[in-house]
Amino acid sequence: MENEMTIDIPSTAGHRQDSAKYQMRAAVSTVSTEQPLLLGKECIGLVDGRYHDTPSVDGIRTPALTPPPPSTLAPRTRPTATNHQTVPDPLVLLSAFTLASSTPVSTSSSSQVSSFSHRRRRSSAAGGTPHIPQTLNVQDANDPSARGRGGSSLSPIPGTPNPSNPSMSLSRSPSPNEDGGWSSPGLTTNYVETSGRASPANGLRGANSNSVTWDGARKKSSKVNGGYPSFSTQNNGFFSRHMRNISSSLPKFVITPDDSKYAEKEKLGRGRWMPSRNTKIGRFANFSINTFQKFRLRFLIVFGLIFATILFYTTPLHYYWRRAPLLGGGKKFVIILAANQGGGVMEWKGPREWAIERDSIRNKRRYAARWGYDLEIVDMSTKKRYAHEWRESWEKVDTIRNCLTKYPDAEWFWWLDLNTFIMEPSYSLQSHIFNNLAANTYRDINHYNPLNISHPFTDKYLDEKSLSPVGDGKASSINLIVPQDCSGFNLGSFFVKRSPWTDRLLDIWWDPVAYEQKHMEWEHKEQDALEFMYAAQPWIRPHTAFIEQRKANSFPPDACNSNGNDPLIHYDRKGRDFLVNMAGCEWGRDCWGEMYNYRELSNLLNRNPWELFKEEIVAVIWFKLTGQKRVSLAQRKAQNYLDMRCPSAAQHLPLINKMSAESASANDMFRPPILRSATAVLDRSLFSQTFPIAAARIADHKLISPYRGKLEKSKELLKLDRVSVVRNDPDQELAAKGGKCLLLKPEVKPGDPTTWSAILKQAVEAKEMSVMPYELTLDYDYWNYLDIMKSILPEDSQEEIPVGFSIVGHVAHLNIKEAYLPFKTLIAEVLMDKNPTIKTVINKIDDVGDKSEFRTFSYELLAGIDDLNVEIREEDCTFRFDYSQVYWNSRLNTEHRRLVALFDPGSVVCDVMAGVGPFALPAAKKGGFVWANDLNPASIAALRDATKLNKVEPFIRSFNTDGHAFIHQCAQDLLSLSKSGENKVSIPSKQPRVSRSQKVRPDPIPPTEVTIPQTISHFVMNLPATALTFLPAFRGLYAGHEALFAPHTETKLPMVHVHCFSTKSDDNVREGVEIAGIVSEMLGTQMAFEGAVEKVEGDPRKRKEAVGEVEEGKVRVHDVRDVAPLKRMFCASFRIPAEVAFAKV
Repeated sequence: MENEMTIDIPSTAGHRQDSAKYQMRAAVSTVSTEQPLLLGKECIGLVDGRYHDTPSVDGIRTPALTPPPPSTLAPRTRPTATNHQTVPDPLVLLSAFTLASSTPVSTSSSSQVSSFSHRRRRSSAAGGTPHIPQTLNVQDANDPSARGRGGSSLSPIPGTPNPSNPSMSLSRSPSPNEDGGWSSPGLTTNYVETSGRASPANGLRGANSNSVTWDGARKKSSKVNGGYPSFSTQNNGFFSRHMRNISSSLPKFVITPDDSKYAEKEKLGRGRWMPSRNTKIGRFANFSINTFQKFRLRFLIVFGLIFATILFYTTPLHYYWRRAPLLGGGKKFVIILAANQGGGVMEWKGPREWAIERDSIRNKRRYAARWGYDLEIVDMSTKKRYAHEWRESWEKVDTIRNCLTKYPDAEWFWWLDLNTFIMEPSYSLQSHIFNNLAANTYRDINHYNPLNISHPFTDKYLDEKSLSPVGDGKASSINLIVPQDCSGFNLGSFFVKRSPWTDRLLDIWWDPVAYEQKHMEWEHKEQDALEFMYAAQPWIRPHTAFIEQRKANSFPPDACNSNGNDPLIHYDRKGRDFLVNMAGCEWGRDCWGEMYNYRELSNLLNRNPWELFKEEIVAVIWFKLTGQKRVSLAQRKAQNYLDMRCPSAAQHLPLINKMSAESASANDMFRPPILRSATAVLDRSLFSQTFPIAAARIADHKLISPYRGKLEKSKELLKLDRVSVVRNDPDQELAAKGGKCLLLKPEVKPGDPTTWSAILKQAVEAKEMSVMPYELTLDYDYWNYLDIMKSILPEDSQEEIPVGFSIVGHVAHLNIKEAYLPFKTLIAEVLMDKNPTIKTVINKIDDVGDKSEFRTFSYELLAGIDDLNVEIREEDCTFRFDYSQVYWNSRLNTEHRRLVALFDPGSVVCDVMAGVGPFALPAAKKGGFVWANDLNPASIAALRDATKLNKVEPFIRSFNTDGHAFIHQCAQDLLSLSKSGENKVSIPSKQPRVSRSQKVRPDPIPPTEVTIPQTISHFVMNLPATALTFLPAFRGLYAGHEALFAPHTETKLPMVHVHCFSTKSDDNVREGVEIAGIVSEMLGTQMAFEGAVEKVEGDPRKRKEAVGEVEEGKVRVHDVRDVAPLKRMFCASFRIPAEVAFAKV
């Protein structure tokens, strides 16, 4: 053949032969129209009205057409709506799939060439031989007479419908149903055409004289680079399935408007059929629909993943995920932090201290929530309010013991001081320390031994573990992990593991507090005690490990030494140390300043990707595009600020708030304004004071911390309580970009370099810093109570400004002297402002008991709400009462503790004047039986409510009767209960904790039955004004019952603790003798004074062994408290003499 052309056509999506290509060969030569059509390598002829063929290569019909000579075929063209141009029809491409014709082919110019469908369908499941539809009448290939004839070689098949019939179907889409209304037979379809569905309508492609030329088809195919690629939906990705087009370079067909009703999708090559007048719009719509289908699926999946991630991290799912043993194991760790978040210790803490606590607690909470740890914040406010209860740093030992009980599933407990800050919250304890505990700790203290402890022990009688420098060498035997600073153990951050060894350690560690009462004398000595035990006790060393200081307890530069560059101790930003402990900052350093700096540094180092993108990419590009530099910009603005700020600017300030730095010394400069005339109404705005000082503007925020340290050493920074030296830049534009400045002391002048240190001059010359004027404003919120009072009150009233008051719940109880009564409203308002927990301020206008036998008093409301229903906690007991109806004195808390410490569990205490129960409830909680009485019905009602509230009903019996009669009544009640056998009390037993995972639950522990003694151990009479007059009631208390007491039994006669008032002297001996004389007179027998008035120092809860027994026939007098300048309160304790108790009445 001549001019042979080969075109590769991709297989359709339905076939498995993804790589199969179908080859069509068209030989263009001068041949007779009588020559039969050849398909593949075999001839196809019409036998019995059907075509017969044989498969070609690969078992697929690959027809190869030998067309009529080009000279006999007229060129075919398709007119468009705008012009007429010759567009070659890809006849050769389409004929590779289906051979069909609707009209005979002739050699004349009017002869028409049938169009061919390129749609291929796979063979039927039955494997039948596919047939080509009978759309052409081709003569037998073996008939020699057919060759050379000039007539038509193709004619309609008899019996087939006329293609021009308008009722025929024009659809060419394939259908799974044979004879379906939209079916289209192909080469592989086992189907015999009888309805004419495969023929196009008249007037469509192939029906005119503008036939396609082979040269045009060849040129069209040559434009496709590399041929038409194969296409298959198999093995495609999930997102791209059914989304791939066959080719973007297949030809597009344009038809006339008359053909718009006909859409033969198979012949149109790429995409959906579109009329010529809507080509661009249709293509855009088709692209949008396909894109939306892909985008919708992908968007839903991506959105679902984002939503699930947000849901995971913003709900407790993340927390419980981290806590699960297999997914994180956070449940094994407890962080312990002691704080004063409950309030009530404002005497020791100012705004800066509260800010430190706030930031520290927030830091620990976020870290614990991130990794699924438990956080125990121990509220020390109640203990710290009363100095006798507060055990300083020893509290950490007791707190750890309590946490071991509270968290039974936890394994490790991490103690953190309040002034610590976790710098790297992205480090979990597991990955940072515990996943490789052996590598992160060392057992041999000789690795770093600042205490010079001899290690290991050399005593031969010790076991191998004690003699080994590393114990048994196993990480599982480590129970205590401690860092070491420059001077020894540091317990600002250490770890304790739950184990019997830890229980034993804590018990011994607590001994100095529990038994020797050394916690006040050995303040902050718990570290020394642990060091001593480590050095002296062989059983401690094998289970103690040490961790590098910077691994869990880095120090700031000012701690341990002045250099601040010890690589073993001090914080290293480049090393991204885990935690900073600002140890010792309260002694000469700025704790809040250090906390603030490290908090900001942690935020900087742990920026999220969006913050990094803005600051490290966008900002850099912006400055490069604009040609600006941050340093030069800051310097330029600093110079502009200096030019604009002149001393005359201070003239615009109110006259009362101006203070010249030149006329005031540094010590006297920062004072509130004097407002002697502002005593009628408290105007808080008048206390705003502006002070002109100097500030150092830092060009680069990264240099703030280094220069702050340098300026602190040069003593040029401002030292002012509750004022942070790091401030936002006064220029709002620079402040919005994060600009900061450092406040300087008043002696540093902005325009006078002679007042600058060498460090300051060098920094200014290096253009890293500029000195500028700064206006420091201190307002009403900054000044404390005394500052405000000294500013308002007259000069002659400055000596005895009211500062003492009692707090009962939310009520502040004042006793204002007559000289300050004109200012009582101002005093109350300022007091409320400076103590947020106070909601009501009252003033007592008469003495206690003057107008009421129930020890109540009259009062006037000075500020706040008129609500005296309060709730307070004392000695782990909750009390609720109306303060206007009952008696309560918070200043007697020490006395309450002292007496309760003398009561043994299981003994009987008779409280004659019980009030709301400050003695009764703690004694009952201790396990004692209390008979409580008070004449005030409101007090008894509050006591009964508190009994239920504190769950001590089995231990307390309350009475509302006269005290004289009650003394004998309670003694007789006990004897009656003993005789009747009703002296048994059933006390619910504490049930053991049971975890949810424990399948076998232990049997409940039955209630414990306790016998009430038949005699009284203690009488308490807390009515100082008249309690001594009740002593005659003890005569004959146990008359006729001598056999119940010694020497017949070991039981001693009751002790009596009676409170009273007396005068005061230097040693109060005279008062003690006088009180003993009154007791003797009331009892009718001689009682001697013990010799000295007892005044307990330190913890008032001394054990009886320390106090000692009161000798019979003697009176011990205890000094309770001051009541007035010439009046004190005492407590006389004695044992009832036998001649009084057994006297015949």
